[in-house]
Amino acid sequence: KCTPKKYSEGHRATALATGDEHVKFMLPSVKKATYTDNDSLAKLIRPKYIYRNDLLDWYAGSHHHERDPVLQFQKFHKGDNDGKKELDQALDHLAETTPKGCINRIVSSNHHDHLDQWIRRTSIDKDHVNAMLLTDLKKWVRESALKGENKSAMQLYFEKNPCGVPVEFLDRNKPCLHNGVDYSQHGDVGTNGSRGSARGIAKTTYKATIGHSHGARIVRSVFQAGTSTGRLGYENGMSDHTNTHVIHFPN
Repeated sequence: KCTPKKYSEGHRATALATGDEHVKFMLPSVKKATYTDNDSLAKLIRPKYIYRNDLLDWYAGSHHHERDPVLQFQKFHKGDNDGKKELDQALDHLAETTPKGCINRIVSSNHHDHLDQWIRRTSIDKDHVNAMLLTDLKKWVRESALKGENKSAMQLYFEKNPCGVPVEFLDRNKPCLHNGVDYSQHGDVGTNGSRGSARGIAKTTYKATIGHSHGARIVRSVFQAGTSTGRLGYENGMSDHTNTHVIHFPN
């Protein structure tokens, strides 16, 4: 922190917004540099909040794989179609990477939505690997709906299986502000339900920090984080993707 006459060090960051994590595919080097090394970014800046975009990849039940029997065969034999294992991996990741005194905020993201979509289209009589998980999630989602709640399947699973660190889920329809910067948007959804982009969100009311595209950029008042992974299976050709986070200090 600088003034005209002096400067001071050691100030705690308000927020760290990570490049999309996709925990199943997060690079070990990024995890160490961001969270677990002694001189990691999180330990250095001690953020009050960590905003997590696409924490869950939901590779286990991805709709992109339904017409690829060879990939489904591979997933079955490697255990990559086990949804409970992937959800628990995300919970373990939160427990391992959350600094003391920090609150995790899970940003509503398209890959998190994939879990809700999977529940709606998948039958417990056909997916025997995930039948018990499906049974629980279908029940919890319906109970939540009867209460008039707007909770995702991922939120319900995390609430039923607490990981020992503070976790909050954000709502796309409610701003989450620090010093006039909104953290509620992942970047996949734009204004009035249109396709999201940094350029489109830059035309809205608030400054914003978003994720989603895996390519870091600044468009006027919008800062977009990158990714925490290497190249994912569905990413082909040339790419502007980078391992980039966004830090927000109080000033």
